[in-house]
Amino acid sequence: MKCSNTSYSDESSCLAVEVGCSDTSYSDETACLGSFSAGYQESLVSSHTPPDTSDHSAWPLFTCGASQTSGTFRLVTTCTLSGQIGLTGDLTIVGQSQTMDTLVTINAASAGPTNRHFDASGGHTLELWYVKLTGADITNGGSLMSASSDSRGGAILVWSGNSEVNLYYSQLSGNKAENAGAIYTGSGNMNIYNSIIKDNEDGEWGPGGISVTGAVTIKDTIFDNNDATGVYGTTGAITISSGTLDITNSIIKNSYGKKRGGILAYSNSNLNIRQCTFADNTADTNDADGINIRVLASTVRIVNTIIPVVTNSIQLSTATIKTCSDNLCTEAPFTGTCSAVDSSDNTLGVTC
Repeated sequence: MKCSNTSYSDESSCLAVEVGCSDTSYSDETACLGSFSAGYQESLVSSHTPPDTSDHSAWPLFTCGASQTSGTFRLVTTCTLSGQIGLTGDLTIVGQSQTMDTLVTINAASAGPTNRHFDASGGHTLELWYVKLTGADITNGGSLMSASSDSRGGAILVWSGNSEVNLYYSQLSGNKAENAGAIYTGSGNMNIYNSIIKDNEDGEWGPGGISVTGAVTIKDTIFDNNDATGVYGTTGAITISSGTLDITNSIIKNSYGKKRGGILAYSNSNLNIRQCTFADNTADTNDADGINIRVLASTVRIVNTIIPVVTNSIQLSTATIKTCSDNLCTEAPFTGTCSAVDSSDNTLGVTC
């Protein structure tokens, strides 16, 4: 999305102020970012009804017990795992505090290759409501370049099998791995709604946030301060490979990578970005090849999205960028006339 404020001498200066949200009339940056006509909007945030946990016989307490590898549980008080929970069936955990600032926390065990929170491999479903996962550190796991799961997915891992990960109103923060500080999925599906992924980092390869293969839906979610600080540091926030990422009404901000701060899509992926805001993402000056978005051999759709216009902000290689001729204005409430953000630069997407 381009800036229309003519008081600025150039586009980059305008976006730097608007996307950076210096308007002091807002109580926090998220509210400020959500005030624009394009990009993330608080008024469009959807709601989801959590499972009814009132039947305590059907929803016993989750206590971080090593045997609690499947079933349905209530999380009432903060607990610390003794080691990774490897799912043996579907597992649903519902935190009993429904305020994002006071989520009940599951702390990871002390650092080690099997001390992430959950391994959902094997065709199982992991579903979390109102849960905070923090403290995982598997940066001393197995060799990154080997066919090993030891170094990937700080908080959640899906290494194999058609598994599914669903997060609602949850937070993954302060987790580390050699590859994907928060979540690594090598197969299956993932859905993230109304959640916060922040302050996660990689130890060597990246991304700092999530690395996914398969079908991924992200909506009404904030990625904040996820860093790929390692030697290779591919991406700060999100990497998608050989899959489809639909990300809607979300914010990606303050992320850093050696090469990219925002999103990397490659290997014939589909990257669909709608009503999102990119803000204050950075990459190493010498290596940057897509500070906000990098697309390799994939297809990208960018609709009603705010992306700062800076050097190397968006980089496409053998990629297909969809335009108004591809009928992009089909999702309510934005079904109006399609217009290119910049008729001379279709990488900035369209507005509806």
